[in-house]
Amino acid sequence: MFSILKKLTYRPMVRKIVNALGLSRMAKRLYWLWSKPPDSIFLFKMAGITGQFFIHSPGELRLLEYVIQGETSSLERLISVVQPGDVIWDIGASIGLYTILMAKTVGEKGHVIAFEPGSQSFDRLQDNLRLNGLSNVRSFRKALGERNEKVKFYAGEDGKWCSLISPPANRTDISSQVIEVVRGDDFQEVENLPLPQVIKIDVEGYEFSVLKGLKNTLSQPSCELILLEVHPKLLPLELKPEMILSLLKSLGFRHLKVQVRGSEYHIFACKTEEVRL
Repeated sequence: MFSILKKLTYRPMVRKIVNALGLSRMAKRLYWLWSKPPDSIFLFKMAGITGQFFIHSPGELRLLEYVIQGETSSLERLISVVQPGDVIWDIGASIGLYTILMAKTVGEKGHVIAFEPGSQSFDRLQDNLRLNGLSNVRSFRKALGERNEKVKFYAGEDGKWCSLISPPANRTDISSQVIEVVRGDDFQEVENLPLPQVIKIDVEGYEFSVLKGLKNTLSQPSCELILLEVHPKLLPLELKPEMILSLLKSLGFRHLKVQVRGSEYHIFACKTEEVRL
């Protein structure tokens, strides 16, 4: 999908040279003129499924391309194991790449429950759901965590970085907003949400808190598979990736497959048999 030239623009050394020469603004503008999709709608096809996504800016285009470039193998694996009629929870849905592809995979008899706390990303998610004509998705502008509370949510201007932990010291484009965190098990009961067969979690360092707040849901026999992104560099100082793996195992997810993606880990966790992996 990505041409050789596009791939070059994602190399750290190329970006470092462009920034050093003071050409970053010009490079972004040229890339936008070169790559802007027709009608500002980005089409993404995988395994016979096509998702459509509005693109409003160079940052949004780069965000979507960045996710697709780095997560194609995880997406393909998830699509291959999700079945029509399944219930999927997408925790950290962003603009809806996983949400939309999963909603089309599970079909009209299935459901996707999407959580995205960032106001801009949540608005984009709603736009993309309407664009794809999906009626089997319920979305909530909330984060899941260990307790019910209101916290600061930090986000970068380009949309490629966000966190509930703390802002990075080396970036000047970070803004913050107060968002609502809800304990997943409590929220499931209050909203009478269908229990999931599959959960995808991408929460930029907040994954341990999400898992702890979902202990009852994750312990249900119907909950069979988790796709979890672990971000070691974004975890609170007192947490280590091994603690997340131990928590998964304590909840019955004993079959773990780990994919390394740069400094991140994509973990497929299954309970009893690796029938879905």
